[in-house]
Amino acid sequence: MSYKYIVTDSQNAPLASALLESPVTAPVWRIRVLDGQAAQVLEHEFVHLIGMEASAPAKTGRVLDRREDLVDLEPIGPLAGDIRRHLRIPARFDSFLYPVTGDWKGRVPVVNHDLSCGGAAFYCDRGLRVGE
Repeated sequence: MSYKYIVTDSQNAPLASALLESPVTAPVWRIRVLDGQAAQVLEHEFVHLIGMEASAPAKTGRVLDRREDLVDLEPIGPLAGDIRRHLRIPARFDSFLYPVTGDWKGRVPVVNHDLSCGGAAFYCDRGLRVGE
C-alpha cells in the first residue's frame, strides 16, 4: 500500500507532499516528492512524515539521498501520536460562506488563515453562531 504524506521540517512547517514508495518496514524509506518540491526536502537533515490517512505511520527521518523526485530517508523514530491533531498548515485564500441555517441570506466573504485535520480557520466580518 502506498501512503500519502505531508513532509514537514523539524518545526512542523510544511515542505511538500509525498507518496511512500517502499514498504513501511523497509530500513530506508523511499518517498516520491510531488509538485517539484524535492529540493526543499533536501535542504533539511531531518524531516517529519505525517500521514494523510490515520493508518499511515508518522515518522521522523534523516534525509539520505535524492534522485530527481525520489528521496531516500532513514526512519529515525515515530512521531508523537497527536501530531496530526495539532498540525496546522498556513493556506491563505479568499472564499465565501453561505448560510446553512436559513437565518440569513447571501454570502459572506472570508479570508482563509490555515488548514488542519479538523477544519479551516478563517477571518470574516460576520459573527457566527454554533451550527452556522
